[in-house]
Amino acid sequence: MTTIEDAVESERGSRHRWLIALVAFGTPAALLFSLTMALVVAMNDQALVSDRAGLKSVDLGWPLVWIHQDQSSSDPPFPTHVGMLSPWEHPTGLSLDAFLVDALTVFVAVGSGALLVGALVAALVRRRRVSHSPA
Repeated sequence: MTTIEDAVESERGSRHRWLIALVAFGTPAALLFSLTMALVVAMNDQALVSDRAGLKSVDLGWPLVWIHQDQSSSDPPFPTHVGMLSPWEHPTGLSLDAFLVDALTVFVAVGSGALLVGALVAALVRRRRVSHSPA
């Protein structure tokens, strides 16, 4: 192999090392971010309740409802917006499969965004190398 071929092979190998590192560290980070975002969105979600019967099952979570809470012991003025209250005082049911689908939705969105940004950066770097390379 000539030195030019060695340099090309070395550059190709370093690209793959960066890709492996990005996948190895980026995937768990994106998954943790997705789980956290699903929790934060549900904890800050609000539901419009127009009567006392609506307090019997307050449904929270977005895009899928995965928290069901009985807030019938409270007595707010109607109509009102209610959110997550203490599960110690209000019976709460959780739907784990809907929570995981919510987290997966965020994970796919974050992953797609990261891939698009990575492809854009790679295209810009490639264009810059081509324009600055000697003829």
